[in-house]
Amino acid sequence: MNTKKIQLFLSLTFGISWTVGLIMYLSGVEYGTMQSTVFIALFYMTAPALATVITQKFIYKQRLKEYGLTLKNTVPKNLLIAIVFYLAYVLLTIGIILLLGNLLGVEGMGQVSFSQDDILGKIAESMKGSGDISEVKLPPPAVLFVAGLLGGIVAGFTFNLPFTLGEELGWRGLFLKETQSMGFWKSNLLIGTVWGIWHLPIILMGHNYPGQPVAGSLMMILFCIGLSLLHAIVRVKVRTIYAPAALHGMINAGGPLTLLFVINNNVLIGSIVGVAGVVAALIITLIYLGIDRQFVAGYKSL
Repeated sequence: MNTKKIQLFLSLTFGISWTVGLIMYLSGVEYGTMQSTVFIALFYMTAPALATVITQKFIYKQRLKEYGLTLKNTVPKNLLIAIVFYLAYVLLTIGIILLLGNLLGVEGMGQVSFSQDDILGKIAESMKGSGDISEVKLPPPAVLFVAGLLGGIVAGFTFNLPFTLGEELGWRGLFLKETQSMGFWKSNLLIGTVWGIWHLPIILMGHNYPGQPVAGSLMMILFCIGLSLLHAIVRVKVRTIYAPAALHGMINAGGPLTLLFVINNNVLIGSIVGVAGVVAALIITLIYLGIDRQFVAGYKSL
């Protein structure tokens, strides 16, 4: 583990991203606007990749393929793991909310609803009065749900990939490779914690947990730890950084689907970025490790 390289990478990543966040704050850029989307997508989220390129190529004079930026030696069939993880993550999150919310009435979990009126209400809520949806005609909720799930797969491997690669080249590229010697659990606990803290400026602006900056910042760390476990498995098994980037892109596209089909919930608890999502990620990880029993033991050398 090259501690100095990690420190340089993190200094650059946080320095770039948090400077972008500060510029947004001082400029009065409101989260959720097109301007904020451009700032975050093009400058904030790409910082880990930029920091990796600067560190690896220009300072250490080494190749990026060491961090998975290559398709050589890739195991294409293992890409199915990424797709299965994505589908399982969304469906299990919905299942947890259904069990704990609908059936057991756990406070804050909310309820899963496939009512068209509820879906339209969620759409109207997300638009914050910026449009009239009174004449909107939606397909049957079940069709909308399946289309959203499948659309997430397509988006993960296409449109979203360049953007999520901006994060993954750093987190599952340099950071994972340099901490792999710590072992699966310790490495991803560290990566997930740092990854969550890195989101702090945009969480304070309203990202993922609007109106809950402190609790949202803490939940983001737990959420990132859970996702780090899944992304690390995909990165190691497929042997390319493009695989976790695709998984990240699928979750970004299909994950918000849960927002349409869950009502009366606290986003900190009954959502894909809340307790339900974190529990789902842990369950999927444990099931996978129960199937691939050699993975953790061999993680340091994979």
